[in-house]
Amino acid sequence: MSNTILAFKASWCQPCKNMAPVLEGIDPTRLIQYDIDEHRDLVDKYEIRAVPTFVVLGSDGAEIDRFLGQQPRSKFESYLG
Repeated sequence: MSNTILAFKASWCQPCKNMAPVLEGIDPTRLIQYDIDEHRDLVDKYEIRAVPTFVVLGSDGAEIDRFLGQQPRSKFESYLG
């Protein structure tokens, strides 16, 4: 399984800042981070309404899950292996 997680965040978002140490060291080709103020097209495409939002894509590019807010590292590891 080769999932990818899209991480939507904002520079002004404190919970997003709190997630930085949790996400540190995760392969950036599998956890792709986007600032919502710079990537409005993706915000619209994935219907992002709050940050941080994490969208899990399967190997076929289809969304298989999403979660909001601060999360433990184990959550990411369960999807990325």
